[in-house]
Amino acid sequence: VCAPMALFYVNKNGALLPIAIQLFQKPSEENPIFLPSDPQYTWLLAKMYFNNADCSVHQSCTHLGLTHLLCESICAAAHQNLSPNHPVFQLLAPHFLYIMAINSLGLQKLISPGGWVDKTMTVGVPGLMEILKRRWREFRFDRDCWLPNDINARG
Repeated sequence: VCAPMALFYVNKNGALLPIAIQLFQKPSEENPIFLPSDPQYTWLLAKMYFNNADCSVHQSCTHLGLTHLLCESICAAAHQNLSPNHPVFQLLAPHFLYIMAINSLGLQKLISPGGWVDKTMTVGVPGLMEILKRRWREFRFDRDCWLPNDINARG
């Protein structure tokens, strides 16, 4: 599985366009930089590889990790530490509705061996867990859960 890097450009119409893609992290002659000026299908394939890797990171980290698993942790902590009458609990309660059931079903159907992730994602369950593990090592709530700080951290 590749770990691509891409360079994007915002044109005068505000469209975000890829202008260069490299499929692996280490520069070498066997790791070219693909450009829009390359043959049509070469450029298309480079974009497909990039999108596949981006999807794997998104599903592993943003969707599973920073949505489902993080919300489940907050839900469990709130139920253990806050009274149901506490204003913070009442504010969060609608967001907790069904989170445990959804996550349980997702683990059974999607992330179990031979489940949806193994059948449809290039990285499979082991890769998904490795991506998630690497992301959690560097996770910071103040940076990663507040969009302006997240954007600043990316440069």
